Amino acid sequence: MLRSQSAAIPPVSANGTVLKTRAGSRAERPEQKQKD
Repeated sequence: MLRSQSAAIPPVSANGTVLKTRAGSRAERPEQKQKD
């Protein structure tokens, strides 16, 4: 089951950072820019 769900959601590393993916980069990038 976990494998099926991980296919739908972007892969997340141990640190909780979403790897560079189409959905992940668009969703996480703006937040990271604000932190910087």
